[in-house]
Amino acid sequence: GHSLGAGVAAMLGRLLRKQFPSLYCLCFSPPGCVFSERTAKESRDYVCSYVLHDDIVPRLSYASLANLRNELIEMIARIKVPKHAVFDVDWVPWNETSLQSLPEKLLHGKEEIPESQFFSDFDAFKARQSQRQEEREMANINMTVPGRILHMVRTSTKLNSVPCSCILTCAKCISPCQETKQYKVRWTDAEDLSEIYISATMMVDHFPYNVAHALDVAAESYGVVDEASDLHQRDHLEKILEG
Repeated sequence: GHSLGAGVAAMLGRLLRKQFPSLYCLCFSPPGCVFSERTAKESRDYVCSYVLHDDIVPRLSYASLANLRNELIEMIARIKVPKHAVFDVDWVPWNETSLQSLPEKLLHGKEEIPESQFFSDFDAFKARQSQRQEEREMANINMTVPGRILHMVRTSTKLNSVPCSCILTCAKCISPCQETKQYKVRWTDAEDLSEIYISATMMVDHFPYNVAHALDVAAESYGVVDEASDLHQRDHLEKILEG
């Protein structure tokens, strides 16, 4: 299954595992809140999850969303230029060298945030949230992606260049393009998907046809033919990845 369907497939696999011992689940871009960490580890024998690059969905959980909220609010407090100057950056052509120096020009360091009513209110909000969690005795259960996780990391040099704007970059990713994308495939841990990455492809990396294309390109680069579902081919790919 894909996306929500991948989460459903993983849960059905857990329910049907005893009845069908040879059952194996393939989960494409599953949500990051399907199983608890303990159940996810137990499912490694019969579940394999595929994640494409910066896909936001496998990184979605209560903890990752709370961290993203806090980081965004903190980022606003760190801005040391007028807000319009931050948005103006998107319309100016940048090379990779000038882009690396951009945070220093726009933001205060995390240890150098100036005092303000806004930041004081933010600190009070975080303290209140922590207190409410303790009062409600909320269980600290981390939810995560099921099974073993195969992460397809895009390594195309063109997509590493600075985009002229997020809208144009997303449109380029959605539309079929002639450039060849390359992918490095690796086994990864759920902890590596515990934070949400803000990138131009965080949404389109979730689209089924982009995932399918990445799988085709990656399989071809590793010498795996269309009959990859065959047990011999699967074992061959696992030996390559583990090596």
